This record gives sequence, structure tokens and C-alpha cells, in this order.
Amino acid sequence: MLTNKFLHSAVSLLLAGALTVGCVGMCAGCGGSEKSKNKDSNGKITLTVTVSSAEVGSREIFENYMKEHSNITIEEVPTSNGDTKLLSMIASGSPPDIIRFAGYDELPAFVERGILMPLDDLLKKSGSFNEEEMFDVIQTCRFDGKNRGKGPYYGIPKDWSPLGLWINKTAFNEAGVPLPSQSEPMTWDEFGQIANKLVKRSGENILRHGAITALPLPTLLEMYLNGYGKTMWKDNYTSTNLESADTKKAVQYFEALQKTAALSSTLYPNADKIGTSALKENKVGMVIGGYWFRGSYAGSGSIDDISSNLMYVPAPVGTKKACYALDLTCLGIFSETEHPQEAYDLLEYLILGEYSVTTRSKIGFNLPVCKKYMDTLPRETDFDNQILDVIENYQLKNFDPTSITVCPWISYTSLTTLFDKFYLPVLYGKNSLDSAMKTINSETEILVQEGKELVGAD
Repeated sequence: MLTNKFLHSAVSLLLAGALTVGCVGMCAGCGGSEKSKNKDSNGKITLTVTVSSAEVGSREIFENYMKEHSNITIEEVPTSNGDTKLLSMIASGSPPDIIRFAGYDELPAFVERGILMPLDDLLKKSGSFNEEEMFDVIQTCRFDGKNRGKGPYYGIPKDWSPLGLWINKTAFNEAGVPLPSQSEPMTWDEFGQIANKLVKRSGENILRHGAITALPLPTLLEMYLNGYGKTMWKDNYTSTNLESADTKKAVQYFEALQKTAALSSTLYPNADKIGTSALKENKVGMVIGGYWFRGSYAGSGSIDDISSNLMYVPAPVGTKKACYALDLTCLGIFSETEHPQEAYDLLEYLILGEYSVTTRSKIGFNLPVCKKYMDTLPRETDFDNQILDVIENYQLKNFDPTSITVCPWISYTSLTTLFDKFYLPVLYGKNSLDSAMKTINSETEILVQEGKELVGAD
């Protein structure tokens, strides 16, 4: 049964998010249930998971597990990054057992609000988890309240990729721009210059954007700032550097790109906000994204048609060479699950089990978190070898799992919404950047204080 304290925290967080994100319908039954809702009279257990079968590879992966564990039924209730379904499930007294979450965006807030269970004891008993056999990306799932890479594990990346840059060769050739290096990353200044050259117009119509990224502006800012040893946060996350000269310069950088369609935005939108389709249709020159683009093309049957026109290179950097996994999907366990061991066994199967991992890795779905499975990635073509050459010889050697910071006291959805509300008018000439940054800063500090009070933090 969920504790009243926990339910109060979940409901309060949901309401707090609703004030920023939009009204959310509250579910009835917040008192929980004295009787287990996921164990029947025959001892069979239902494990509710918020990751879809499509994202773990196929429904067969769940079916295979249930065949091998006749006492387990897996119920899918998929959620996506930043939505309120998970909090609604918790607040209604029907929480999931295994939680899908964004390792970069959501983990700190989920930890501070008691949503995720520390996994260290379960990992120590595991026969499959060996820290030395894992890529350093697992450190993103450790958090001690202040720093990543310290404290308990609260999840494991399902699969992962450092962010890179997908290059549309046709766009570069048409614009007369030399193809970028596969071994040396371009700087942010070079990225901006190239992105502007790749824009293709017909009158007022944008036929091709310079670049696309699915990363929201706060994430882009942290990626940019961290490349110069900076951050938007200060004073142990209680306030921001949004009004500082460094952060304003970073915002102005992206603002300038968005105003020329060098970077897609609501001002000059692209129908494809991720970039996979836009690359195929020559509607974008570069896309910031991970290895999973390869799996997306393979899954749609279009990889043979597009591979000759694509190349993969390192993402832009500042003064330090570092690669980040900012679109990381992880799996964790709900802190008050009634079946922690059974939930962990399933989590381990999905992330480390040979059948489930290789089902995904064989199509290049993403990189496995366990090093021993790297040789199961597709390597038959020049296209695949080119991508993996960049990953193995640059990205893995320069991967930084912990230095980019996220405030644990405010939901990342709320922060993104504040930027949408107050920064976007700047693009349309309806507000000044100084005014927008001042307002976002003050609103953020209010939400941070509310978040700290919610969990009783100092």
C-alpha cells in the first residue's frame, strides 16, 4: 500500500506540474489499497511496466519472459518523457513496478521525490550486473542529491548513444560546403556557420533547414555551456545563471540560428521535429541525434535507400571535447513496489539479457549498455563501419556521463515550459531577451523553492 506521505507528495507534484504544464485530470482513489492489486489468489504476479514492447524490441521479448516465468504477467502502460501519466498512476494508487524515465532530464527530480528505488542491494545480488563490464553511461543513473556519478544507482540505461551529428551529403554538396571531419568535432561557431550555409529558401518558404534537434532549449544550453565549463545553475540549484553574460551569450547563439532557419523552431518549423524523415527528404542539412537513427531507418526498411547519402560525425563542442548522452532512456523500479525482486529480475532481463539485448542491437537500435554485446551491432556495410568508427574511436573515448547538471527540485517539463512561454516571444520580436531571462529566472527560483518544500529539503 502506498504511504499517505508518498501519495501526498505525488499528488502535490502533479498539481504543481499542472500549474505550469496545463490542467491535468486527477484520478480518484488516492488512498491506495490494502490488498495487493497485482497478485492473485494463485500467487501469480502482474508487473506493470511503463516501457512499451516496441521500445524494448518487440512484444516477443515480453512473451518470452512470461513463458519462462509462468507466475508473471507483464502489463504495458507506456509513458513518454515529460508526460503526467506516471504521476497520475502514482497519485491514483495504481503505480507501475518498472518505470521508464529520461536519465538526463528526469532522474534527479524522481530521486528527490522518492519515486525511484535505490538498486544497489539488488545489483549486488545480481549474477549479470558487473560494473566493470558496463559502459560509463551507467554513472548517469547514480545520484546523491547533488552530483551524478555518486550515491546509489536508481536505474540502468536500457540502451544508449552519445549524441552525434548526422550529415546530409546532398545538402553539403548543393551548398558547396566540404564534408566535416569524422575524427575532429566542429566547434559551435563552425556548426552555426555551416548551418546557415545549408539553409535553402524559395521566397519566404524554407525548403531546407540548416539543422534540427529534438533537444529542448534548456538541454541545448547546458550542452553548450558545459563545453566551456559553465552551467545555468548555481548555489546548489537554488538559483540560476540565466541572467549572466555567459548564459545570455549561449541563448543568443541559438536565437540567431533560429531566426535564420539555420535551426528549426516554432518561428521556422520543420514538420519532422526529430530529423529522420527530413534527412531522407533533403529538408535538413544536419541533425543532432544518436546512433538510434540507424535503427529507425532499418526498422522502416529505408536504410538501403538513404545510407549512401548519410554520414555520422561528432557533435559540436566548446573548448573541451566531450560527448553527452542527453536523450538517454533508462529503466528503474518504483520505490514502493510490492514485488521488488520480481521487478528487478524483469528489468535485468530487458537490459542485460542476451535475447532482449541482441533483438535490439542487431538492427542498430542503440548501443548496448554492456560492453560484451558491442560485437552484435551491424557491421556489414561501409555505412555501418563509418558510424561505428566515430563511436568507438571518438565518442566512447570522450564520453562524459556526469558533468552536465539538472536541478532536482524542478521538473524538466516545467523548466522547458517556462522557456516556451517567455523565450519564444523573443523570437517573434514580442519581448526582449533580458526581460525573458529575468522572468524565467524568477519563475524558476519560485518553482525550485516549492519543490524543496515539497520534499522537506533544506
